Amino acid sequence: MKIKKDDWIEIFRTGDYGKKGIYTRADLDQIVKNFNGEDQVPIVVGHPQTDSPAWGWLGGLRRVGEILQARVADLHADFRKALQDKKFRNRSVRIASTRAGKKLLHLGFLGAALPEVEGLGSLQFNRAERYADYEFSLQKHLTREDFTMEEEIADLKEQSDSLKKQLDELKKQLAAEKQGRKEDQEALPVRRKQGVKAIFPHLLKLK
Repeated sequence: MKIKKDDWIEIFRTGDYGKKGIYTRADLDQIVKNFNGEDQVPIVVGHPQTDSPAWGWLGGLRRVGEILQARVADLHADFRKALQDKKFRNRSVRIASTRAGKKLLHLGFLGAALPEVEGLGSLQFNRAERYADYEFSLQKHLTREDFTMEEEIADLKEQSDSLKKQLDELKKQLAAEKQGRKEDQEALPVRRKQGVKAIFPHLLKLK
């Protein structure tokens, strides 16, 4: 797998994660909203509990259909080589529950341990923070074409939902018009009778 600076990569998606909960599009939107570039969400190896070196940083998040994507802002050369050598089988995200909602803490790659690198700082993680790790396979790496297809599917679904709403409104209007015509037809004999009654006294006066 080749990942370079400013690439958008899949890091999470909607779905049922069992005891960890169900994630919807709204949840992904909340994670995107709560992302703050100043927080410097790191790229790490494994599931660090207290500290870990940062092998890279994420520069942004976005949702494309059912997928959460992250923009790679920085990546260490040794880590890029490890990715190319396919040393990582899976990846995971750590998502915390905060007062503002769900928030991404880090993107982790799982597989081989990397040797220590001089000058690579160690990050401190808050153990008191409520979070959960979500792991998924790296076997399928989505391309730009895959993301475009996801976007098109999402757009088509939104268009379909919009058309369905318009169709429902038209059905309501047709039903109302049909009911109005029915009421007019039912009232027609009564109106005719009332009209005849109104005409007869007038004719008698003419005589």
